Amino acid sequence: HNNNTTLQHNIMVNGRFGWILSSLVILLFLVANLFRVNLNELYEWAGLMSLPSTLLAKPTIPTNDDDDGDDDDEIPDGATMMYDEVLNLTLDVILENRSKQVVRLSSEDRHMAFIHVGKAAGSTISVLLRNGCHEFLNQRPCDGRENLPNETKASELIESYFHVRKVPFDRFNSFVVVVRNPLSRVISSFVYEHPRNIMVTNQYAEQLGIRQQNRPQKRSRKAFACFDTLEAFATAFTTPRTISFNHKIFNCTLVARKAINGRDNRFVHFFWNYQKYFEGLPDDKELFVLRQTHLWEDWIHLNVMLGMKEEDVHIPSQDFRKFDFLKLPVKKNLSAKGRAILCKILKKELIIYKNLLLRASNLNDEDVRDSLSMMHRSCKSSDFEWLYD
Repeated sequence: HNNNTTLQHNIMVNGRFGWILSSLVILLFLVANLFRVNLNELYEWAGLMSLPSTLLAKPTIPTNDDDDGDDDDEIPDGATMMYDEVLNLTLDVILENRSKQVVRLSSEDRHMAFIHVGKAAGSTISVLLRNGCHEFLNQRPCDGRENLPNETKASELIESYFHVRKVPFDRFNSFVVVVRNPLSRVISSFVYEHPRNIMVTNQYAEQLGIRQQNRPQKRSRKAFACFDTLEAFATAFTTPRTISFNHKIFNCTLVARKAINGRDNRFVHFFWNYQKYFEGLPDDKELFVLRQTHLWEDWIHLNVMLGMKEEDVHIPSQDFRKFDFLKLPVKKNLSAKGRAILCKILKKELIIYKNLLLRASNLNDEDVRDSLSMMHRSCKSSDFEWLYD
């Protein structure tokens, strides 16, 4: 009893979090006894909070790690219930202290811009906006968008469009942004921008008469020379490797680090990451978030909040930008080990994504919980601490 009391006292924090975390300690103690798991080992597995080194060793991830590249390198069945419980309790704490913005602007006072984050369904939404095109970046009207059929309230209100460029936050007081789990966004970006895949999609687009701006350049082929596969890109962070390309030696680990940290513009959508788009976003700006995984649900809800009736929000029947059915040479295959590596490298992006969800005026707590849970599970990780950042 004395040991348990001391342990609870050690993890108590000042303020309103104390009783929540204390309750979590008690719950984990009960789970530990129920499943005959050592309490210290359970804390070590959860990795939920930083405890004194005298109490716990460094958190580890229990996995069936056989390095065979498939999806069984994950949390074993015996620990799934504990993982679910800890994740849900962690999200309870985060959502209890959520500072959701209240919609307070009228249509007359709202000056709205659309931020198109690459590989997050921004292209799908942009075709529904009268000012949502690359031409509008140069202040030229979008071709054929003067009288959009079934135009939404969002289209009427959005004054400007930002894609692969910095956003002048001082010019607007409201923003609509498309977002996607950073891990999924990086995977999609890698496959989309890989020169071998671009050759295939360009050939198909030309057959259909679709204009494609994404054409491989010599510098792009050199940038991807280190990475024949997505797995090769992920493991480059932990396994130093060099290659010879055009009679020059390239450090693949250095190339990967520069790319993922947004310091190499040859990787376009890596370069234009969440940090570049949202660095300096003031706290007083209104923010609406469209999640790639719930795109039309969020799109409808946004327009209803802006004054439309739900039945009047038209959803297009197809997306002409989809090439998912093509057999691409570079695929999205990535082992659990590869996912864990990328998630660790993407920690800053994961935190920004989390904070965008928490701040969104159009997302309720269940929406946020669902997306944060999906994000954490995709990383196959038992590290919960960064969720509090």
